[in-house]
Amino acid sequence: MFTIISCKREDSTLKNDLYYNNCSYEIPKGFITTFGIKEHPELFAHIICLYSESRSILQSNPTITITGEGDMLLLIFCSSTKEFSNSTFNFASMEELTPNTFEGFFSFDINENCAEILSYINEGSVKIEKKSSNYTISIECIDIAGKELSGYFNGKLRIEYIDNSKKFFLFENLDIINQVQIN
Repeated sequence: MFTIISCKREDSTLKNDLYYNNCSYEIPKGFITTFGIKEHPELFAHIICLYSESRSILQSNPTITITGEGDMLLLIFCSSTKEFSNSTFNFASMEELTPNTFEGFFSFDINENCAEILSYINEGSVKIEKKSSNYTISIECIDIAGKELSGYFNGKLRIEYIDNSKKFFLFENLDIINQVQIN
């Protein structure tokens, strides 16, 4: 006697989405930029911003401006190398400035009249793998309210260049207006 069992397989394809508070937010686009840290010349800051289709990026060196409405995740990584290497980064305040750490915030449903930050990341990890020009980013974090933020991105990131001949002061309490403006 043979028994055949059949079941419908769910789509196991990961999508470029963030998940927070029982909602899904699509983040199909992103950019990356790297610059030195004035007070710690042996370290580099890598900024990765993932954002919705309705947002756009404008650049006038050394400022990058994010415009439009929609959803966004901005992550700031500390590394001892100028080139981004495959690694898992753990949350730490940028005041600590140690390699393989990150800090970040996210905002959903931003509009032109309100650039309010929904929440800051308070703990967790981000795994980044780079193959050629493709990035795979896995996010498992908790925000300051204790809610889970998870996500996945797989694709190319737009490279934004900041004049690396200058070293920049790295964020105090995520005050990144001198490097990345949100309009």
